Amino acid sequence: MTALRNTHPPQVGSAMTPFPYFVDSGDSVEDVERLIREHAIRHVPVQNDGSVVGIISDRDLRRLVNPSLPAVDRARIRASAVMLADPYLVEIDAPLARTVSEMAERHIGSAIVVK
Repeated sequence: MTALRNTHPPQVGSAMTPFPYFVDSGDSVEDVERLIREHAIRHVPVQNDGSVVGIISDRDLRRLVNPSLPAVDRARIRASAVMLADPYLVEIDAPLARTVSEMAERHIGSAIVVK
């Protein structure tokens, strides 16, 4: 019996988690936190006029926004103030191995998959 060889390396789309959630750059940190909490997600893409301009992680929020800050003050802080600009974007058909390698080099835990 001969072993089957995979002639097509896996693509990013085969390992991605569907990510229908995003925030606008002008949304409040309070809105971002609520989205993360309600959907049990760790990363949220940030859009401006329909283009991805950044990403916010739950870890970045905990690091950058004082947890004892009152809700009224959290509502004043915009997503654009705490996002990481220029996130790693990859096409859905990009090779998975190359993408994972790039993520390791950049020391990041996520990539935003675009079609």
